[in-house]
Amino acid sequence: MNKLFEHLNKIKEIEKWLDSMGVENYTINNDLTVDVNGDVKLYDKNLVEIPIQFGVVTGYFGIGGNINLKSLVGSPSKCKRFYCHECTSLKSLEFAPEKCENFSCFGCKSLNVLVGSPEKCQCFYCYNCGTKFTKEDVLAVCKAVEIFI
Repeated sequence: MNKLFEHLNKIKEIEKWLDSMGVENYTINNDLTVDVNGDVKLYDKNLVEIPIQFGVVTGYFGIGGNINLKSLVGSPSKCKRFYCHECTSLKSLEFAPEKCENFSCFGCKSLNVLVGSPEKCQCFYCYNCGTKFTKEDVLAVCKAVEIFI
């Protein structure tokens, strides 16, 4: 199978998944990352993983309520707001966006470390997690203006 055919097949698979999840206004880049002009709403979809790699999302990226989600691999590198709240199997924030204004991981009952959080954000929500985090815990990984613990 030639590489062009293989690449086109992957694009079709990505399109099929995005369409089935109701994601709109997307662009599949040459490296197969997906940029979205708007919001990505993947709440309560029974995701175990994010099977594609998002790039930049101009709105919010919501994957909250996916209780079997074990990893943030596939999350965008940048988005306006990131919501992974109540992903009760999530143990790590590794692969979370590098840049976002608001970050929410509250209710992640298996989450015991904040490593992988964005470097900086306006609001950071991390209450009702596996560990009761402190303001100092958050500030050690993220320069957040407002912290909700």
